[in-house]
Amino acid sequence: MRPEVPRAKLLERIASLPPCLIGMEACCCAHRWARAFAAFGHSVRLMAPKFVHRARQGYVEQRTVLINRIRGLVSELGIVQPLKAVTVRREADKHLEDLPGGATPWWAMH
Repeated sequence: MRPEVPRAKLLERIASLPPCLIGMEACCCAHRWARAFAAFGHSVRLMAPKFVHRARQGYVEQRTVLINRIRGLVSELGIVQPLKAVTVRREADKHLEDLPGGATPWWAMH
């Protein structure tokens, strides 16, 4: 799950991070944000929007593949999951006890 930070608290959140590399989409206010982040010791790299959307698309595709793999595996056990990723994540925990011993995920074994 991705942490959500309201715009009003963004500078406070960035200031609390140790100095790191921050990649941002170049937009109308990106230079102002980049200067503010750099003031906290961060290195900021601005990227053309077409590259940012391509990288995000890759993450979305990987997430879709993983969700479909989970749906396929549990359907073999008679547990049918919906298509929406958020619903699969929410419903998966409800069916952990229905899985046979060898199919129990590592995070549920503790």
